[in-house]
Amino acid sequence: GECADSPFRMKIGRNKRPCDWVGTGRRKERRCARNGVESHCPATCGECEFFECSDSDKKFKIPNVAGWVTCDMVSEDDEYCEIEGVAETCKDTCGYCD
Repeated sequence: GECADSPFRMKIGRNKRPCDWVGTGRRKERRCARNGVESHCPATCGECEFFECSDSDKKFKIPNVAGWVTCDMVSEDDEYCEIEGVAETCKDTCGYCD
């Protein structure tokens, strides 16, 4: 696949934020520098070279799935990879680049 942001909202502090939020306005560099954000939003943050085929390090929300999900959880139950958007989020685990 080509370099893709996760379509899911990630946990930032107490908030759920999408990659669109990261890339909006003047704070993009500061937001991309926050822990794990580049791995979740590599296209937005211009970090495809490093994270194009990597798992997101962030906790994220999948619609209609309770609680926060992590790529570690996905690696333990690869049925998650069938859910739209998960392969773009957990690229290594789901074989997005294979």
